[in-house]
Amino acid sequence: MLARDHTSRRPMPRIRTHHAGDLSRDDPRAGPLKSFLVHEIQSEDGSFEGISGPFGQWNRRLEPTATGINQIIDYRSQLPHWGWLVDLASRVALPRLLARNQASTWGPSDLLSHRQASLLCRCATLSLIAGFLGGLISNTLAFLAKDFGETAAAQANALAIIRIGTLVTMIGTALADRLGRRRMLLGSLYLASVAALVTAVAPSMQVVTIAQLVGRGSVAVSAFVIPIICVEEMPKRSRSFAIGVLALPAGLGVGMVLWFLPILDVSQGAWRAMFLVGFALILATRYAGKDLTETRRFVVADHLEPTHHHPKVHPGRFVAIGMTLLLLNVFAAPTQQLQNDYLLEERDFSASRVALFLLLTNTWGFIGVLGGSQIADRWSRKWAAGLGIAGLTLGNTLMFNATGWPMWVASTVGSVVGAMSISSIGALLPELFPT
Repeated sequence: MLARDHTSRRPMPRIRTHHAGDLSRDDPRAGPLKSFLVHEIQSEDGSFEGISGPFGQWNRRLEPTATGINQIIDYRSQLPHWGWLVDLASRVALPRLLARNQASTWGPSDLLSHRQASLLCRCATLSLIAGFLGGLISNTLAFLAKDFGETAAAQANALAIIRIGTLVTMIGTALADRLGRRRMLLGSLYLASVAALVTAVAPSMQVVTIAQLVGRGSVAVSAFVIPIICVEEMPKRSRSFAIGVLALPAGLGVGMVLWFLPILDVSQGAWRAMFLVGFALILATRYAGKDLTETRRFVVADHLEPTHHHPKVHPGRFVAIGMTLLLLNVFAAPTQQLQNDYLLEERDFSASRVALFLLLTNTWGFIGVLGGSQIADRWSRKWAAGLGIAGLTLGNTLMFNATGWPMWVASTVGSVVGAMSISSIGALLPELFPT
């Protein structure tokens, strides 16, 4: 049966639709539904009760009228943190989707259980936290370097050293195979938050670099572990959808950093206040992760006998994915990290205009995330990844070689098309290797 919450006193959302005339026998709404949205059984009173699906509570009934049939749906998602948004979206989409009895173009291809949907919502909150922590240094480095009197060359050197944080990432992801996904996901976010607090009180660029070496490496651990959780818990035709959904709050987290950039026009040292948010993120991580459960696949694997046959890693797959990510980061890393300095120094942007540029050109990336996840789940992971990488490369190359409105358009194209690769690469990594 679906999850129940008898402690809530809020009335359940209700959807009422009218169908002129009687429902035909072929109409799926005439009997218990077995769709990608919910599975129902018929109750003694003639209504249809949800027994499986993402909704915590679900009751649907048909009431004959003089002109046809009224369909009344009482439902509540009862999902953590984001349930209000799911309820709001359901009110708009449910009548149309139930009438068609087809999967949404932008939704999952499989029926998600309430447990899977709850896990997705908790990971979405943790993705938002990770996005904020990951976006701090990349969006403030140009400003804090000025505050310390450092040059662009010093910024590049700091970024090169921070990239050594991949060693932290390697250790963290290896421990996730031994200690558990949940423990390393939460631990990495705690460590990244502490690194942000150290950065806030750093007396020099060298201390900032060391702190962010640990911080960025820890955020990268969460960026790898979250897709693994999705692959291990979600149905196979909805994995890219889940990873794409989690990319949206991560992007929102980065965008929230940009909301604060205009304060740097007022005070050059105001970047320290942005890193002090790390204290609030420690509390937010504790709150979001307190009911996060370990993946069932890891729990089962943890109890297998040492003699149990485990799948082997294919070296060819490892080399192909490794080279793809290496070449992608050779282009994307400096582009992302030094973009703000380019806009400030070469295009004479203020902090407020930099924030406006990044928000207006990157916000539309959600279109690419959703489109790419559908291509990856329904057709091919490789096609989605290839199109996304090509669009990212072309868009950003044109952006750095254009001025005026073409620069804004090129950046937008790079963000939208490039975002198509996020969910496909996120699904490919754990799918190609045994977990």
